[in-house]
Amino acid sequence: MTAPVSRPPSPLRAVLAAIDAGARTVAGVRARTGLDPTVVEAAVDHLARARRITVVQMRTLCGGRCGDCPVVSTCGRPLRR
Repeated sequence: MTAPVSRPPSPLRAVLAAIDAGARTVAGVRARTGLDPTVVEAAVDHLARARRITVVQMRTLCGGRCGDCPVVSTCGRPLRR
């Protein structure tokens, strides 16, 4: 008898798990999952269309000086589940 094959979670499940674990930006999801950036972007777009997550658009102009930015800690494409 052979042992069951363990498969890694699907990219969608991995992205949801990263968000549940505290990732709040696409960069945070990439850091937690190790997935390719294009895979994370595609998964986020799909999950947003399916209304599983909410993508919050930032409306701040930074001018390239991150140290002075009030949202530097959440910069990127913020996500909410």
